Amino acid sequence: MYEVSEAVRGDGSKIPVIITSAGELHESSKWTAYLVSSGYSPNTVRQYASRLAAFLAWMSQHTDWREASVSHVIMWRNFIAQSSIDDRNSQNRKRKSSTVRL
Repeated sequence: MYEVSEAVRGDGSKIPVIITSAGELHESSKWTAYLVSSGYSPNTVRQYASRLAAFLAWMSQHTDWREASVSHVIMWRNFIAQSSIDDRNSQNRKRKSSTVRL
């Protein structure tokens, strides 16, 4: 439902943005622009944007993202803690709970 893409700024530089399933720029892209202007690494901003896009997709199954509460963040953390990831050997495994921090 949400994906990370790149927008080209007026100066030709690229910035990670979050696009909705309708192909529209999501409001949260203001945050990624802020991170870039604050000097964060483009790779860091891209990683943050991809995690935010995943959260927005998850939230869309529960409620509007503007209605997010602490309870939703806790449910998201639990969802992430239970999800599987591919490790360096391309093997599917559970996350270690110590890696899921908020």
